[in-house]
Amino acid sequence: MNKPPGKLDDAFPRSNILDALGELLPLKALVMISGAALLIVVGYYFSLYVIHGFDSDFLKINKCVESGGRWNHQLRVCEKIPGTYIPPQSDSFNY
Repeated sequence: MNKPPGKLDDAFPRSNILDALGELLPLKALVMISGAALLIVVGYYFSLYVIHGFDSDFLKINKCVESGGRWNHQLRVCEKIPGTYIPPQSDSFNY
C-alpha cells in the first residue's frame, strides 16, 4: 500500500505566503490605489455631466458630438452633419 507523501520541508505554509503577499502590497496601498482609480473615473463622468449643463442625456450628447454630429436639445436627438463623419465600412474589416 502506498503511503501519502510526507510534509515537504521546502514548501511555504499558507500563513507565510499570505504574510509575504501582505509585505509585497500592503492593504493600505491597495485601498488607496483602488480609491484613486475610482475617484478618477467618477470625476471624469461628473465633469462630462457638468460640461453638458447637468443634462441627463450627457452620454448620448458626448457620443453624438464625438461622432461628428450636433445635439438638438429641443428634440433630444443627434443631428448628423454631412461630411463630418464617415462610419467604417463593414467590408473593410475582412482581411
